[in-house]
Amino acid sequence: MAARWSRPTVDTKFHIDLKWWEEQEGRDLRVYIREALCDECRADLGDVEDLGTVDWVDDETGEVNQVDALWHSIRTCCSLKRDYITPNSPVVDAVFRTFLANGNKP
Repeated sequence: MAARWSRPTVDTKFHIDLKWWEEQEGRDLRVYIREALCDECRADLGDVEDLGTVDWVDDETGEVNQVDALWHSIRTCCSLKRDYITPNSPVVDAVFRTFLANGNKP
């Protein structure tokens, strides 16, 4: 059964749909995430295929979760740099990078 489309409202919780990425042949979310890395992290992390997960402590709950090392680098380093999102960034890239920086939360 196909999902029913509904018009977004101001209360719609947008996010990166990880299930959609899993269903796409020939597309790898991690490749797109790697493109958002700063030069320093890109050099430090190397090949995305070899990266695993790291522990992430939720600031609000104190809960420890396993997160992808790429997402961790985006959240703790890259997104804090002035050129992570610029006035010249395409809107789609800016929104995607915002979700990455916020842990895929609106």
